[in-house]
Amino acid sequence: MYTMQINDALRITCYNAYKDGGVLMSEREKMLAGELYDCGDLELLTQWHEAKDLIRDYNLTDSADAKKKEEILSELLGGNGKNLWITAPFYVNYGNNCKVNMNYVFGQ
Repeated sequence: MYTMQINDALRITCYNAYKDGGVLMSEREKMLAGELYDCGDLELLTQWHEAKDLIRDYNLTDSADAKKKEEILSELLGGNGKNLWITAPFYVNYGNNCKVNMNYVFGQ
């Protein structure tokens, strides 16, 4: 009975990995689709460490240094809307899947 449950879970996982016409999904694609994924995947770990380094830099940047904060957020978020203000501390896992519109304030 227990073995059957493991086999069923593996079968479901394999089916979900090959959605979209039989094309194998990357771990990032599975994550974004809300599927089970391996967070230890090299691509995801690399993005996670890059985001953590940028977040550390952002959180340690002087509050009055708006230019430096904007540069970090642009790199972290892949661009952002105008008039974005995020009060430190700010945390993300990957950052690049966060989109922010104009005139937005976080952490006030």
